[in-house]
Amino acid sequence: MQSLRDKNRTKHTRTKIGISIAVLVLLFVLAPIVFPKLGGGFRTIFASIWKLENNTSSNLSSFFANFKSKRALEAENNALKNKIIEGQATLADHDALLHENEALKELLGRHQAGSFILGTILVKPGRSLYDIIVIDVGSTAGISNGAVVYAFGNIPIGNVTSVSSTTATVTLFSTAGQVTDGRVEGKNIDVELLGRGGGNFEIKVPRDVMLDPGMSVLLPGLSPSVIAVIAKSITDARDPAQTFLLTSPVNINELNWVEVAK
Repeated sequence: MQSLRDKNRTKHTRTKIGISIAVLVLLFVLAPIVFPKLGGGFRTIFASIWKLENNTSSNLSSFFANFKSKRALEAENNALKNKIIEGQATLADHDALLHENEALKELLGRHQAGSFILGTILVKPGRSLYDIIVIDVGSTAGISNGAVVYAFGNIPIGNVTSVSSTTATVTLFSTAGQVTDGRVEGKNIDVELLGRGGGNFEIKVPRDVMLDPGMSVLLPGLSPSVIAVIAKSITDARDPAQTFLLTSPVNINELNWVEVAK
């Protein structure tokens, strides 16, 4: 059981602590007035404490900012690494195509290979009038007027219309106003392909004929080849026939080589 003396001692201790705190508060408040120099010292001390706190806060902010910046740099570095890997894969694919191209040139060797003669495109539609191309083989290599010209060996793109000893001019089937006979695959419907320029065609069929985008139109012959693919209907409601827009399955501007039927 706590004695009366212990209680008084505890109470006395608390009183001393309270008085000490009160004195410190009064000293802090009154010192700048009663003792200006001493007040300046207090202000200096507390100013230093506040400055230290501000510096600490600023350093912490800089630390977290640098941390975020480092993470951003790591993410950017990983993205660049992925692009390098993609570039290496593309380069490997390019090398494979280059070797294949060289092998093809060596195989054909400017000589008749089967029923084709390989020709390099010298002038593409973007640099020539209308839809024509100029190739680097002519009569010396056995090229003649009217020969069908193919892309990738199986896609007809035009006919030879002019020949010199070393070059030939090819008029593309898609040349504006050019009319080419075709046959709708799976329907056995004969149509006339009207060139619209830029690798585009149009055809007209009766209203009762059902055609869908993606259907192919073939160049008739013993070995029919796809000359165009139906893209969409552009039928005018006032027209008694249906009109469809078609596109060539190849982009002529991306070709470097063609094969001329012998």
